[in-house]
Amino acid sequence: MKSLFTFRIPTGISAISVLSLLLLFACNFPNGSGEPVYQGSYQEASAFSAQFAGLLMNQYYPNTGREFRARTNDWSYDPDTQRYTIDMTSTWMGRGCWICDECQVEARGYLYVNRDGTNPQYQMERVNDCALGHDLQGLMIGTLINVAADELSKGN
Repeated sequence: MKSLFTFRIPTGISAISVLSLLLLFACNFPNGSGEPVYQGSYQEASAFSAQFAGLLMNQYYPNTGREFRARTNDWSYDPDTQRYTIDMTSTWMGRGCWICDECQVEARGYLYVNRDGTNPQYQMERVNDCALGHDLQGLMIGTLINVAADELSKGN
């Protein structure tokens, strides 16, 4: 009886160890490919935000835009589609024309982009008053920013 009892303890420990390892690998590699599932990263989402904010500023304010900043408000990553959804705010200093007053433009929206940076799509949510009416072209600025975002989304 004593030898049977000592035989069960090491066997039980070995069985628990094997089951734990199997469970660990099953949780880390749920796609069955042996590769860990990529979950996205804040750094990558912020880099996409910054890149798109610069492109957006240069598209609308190619001559007067400066000091652009991008803030990543929130982000998510869908491992099935390998696509980011990034809630971002872009700000920059600029003027709509050479004789217009300079002001800080702020545009908030959602950037949808593949993990490798391809197929960016931007949905404008809000543009501040600076972009909507402080200068001679002000009534059109918000529309032009939306058009610029659409053009960038198409890859033009």
